[in-house]
Amino acid sequence: MSYSRWVDSKWYTYWHCDSGPTRDEQIFQVCLGGYFSYKELKEDLEECLCRVMEKDIISDKLSDNKYCQYFMELGFYMLMFIDDVEKSFPDSKV
Repeated sequence: MSYSRWVDSKWYTYWHCDSGPTRDEQIFQVCLGGYFSYKELKEDLEECLCRVMEKDIISDKLSDNKYCQYFMELGFYMLMFIDDVEKSFPDSKV
């Protein structure tokens, strides 16, 4: 499932089809920015965002405000993924 595409976003993000069998092993892919398991995102979403920021894949001489907006958008997609995983694996421990 895609959460964003380059057509209308700086991000191309999706729930990776090769995720493992458990809730914790579900993978959120950020193209050119890496990938994160549900467990990583759930435990420290901010750290996951920082890891993408360190790759600096979207700077393109953006203003600080626009740069922050793009990462807030990415955080929103990560939260959507977490919610979808929890709906798909309702019997897993939280």
